[in-house]
Amino acid sequence: MRHYSICKFQLDGQQRFFIWYMDEKDGVVVDENCQFIIFKSELDAAHFASSRELPLEDGAPVFFDLEQVSTWCKLPTADAVDCEGFLNAWNLLDDISSSCNEFPSPFGHISKRENDLYDKLFYGNNLPSITPAGEHYEPEWTEEEIKRLNRVLQLGLVELRQRLPQDAV
Repeated sequence: MRHYSICKFQLDGQQRFFIWYMDEKDGVVVDENCQFIIFKSELDAAHFASSRELPLEDGAPVFFDLEQVSTWCKLPTADAVDCEGFLNAWNLLDDISSSCNEFPSPFGHISKRENDLYDKLFYGNNLPSITPAGEHYEPEWTEEEIKRLNRVLQLGLVELRQRLPQDAV
């Protein structure tokens, strides 16, 4: 059974809301043309979910700062990599990419090839369940890895922007 949640993201100076789902395959709610359905407010998203009988989980919307990722992509540096923010963005971009039953998107394709970068971001989150007590992992990024990470995130943002409707619902 799918579990639905309202989430929000910041990109291009705008805050938008959307509905994310968790199931065997996670994704976001899209329309019949595979456009990402976004909303101007949390209330608008809740009304949409209710009208489609999508059972929403309780809780405040999870926030994705894609503005931060977009800004970093313009001037990528190793010292400005935010493992938590970039991993969250990567996961969201993956879910958006896989939300349509079409051939893998360019982002979906490159995302699967760049597992080593994804893993560095993941371990850089220092989750208590995988980080020994008293330990802290701070990834060291090579110039080549920064170029590759920039390429992955830029491609994800391009695809996201292509799937956004001109106006929020």
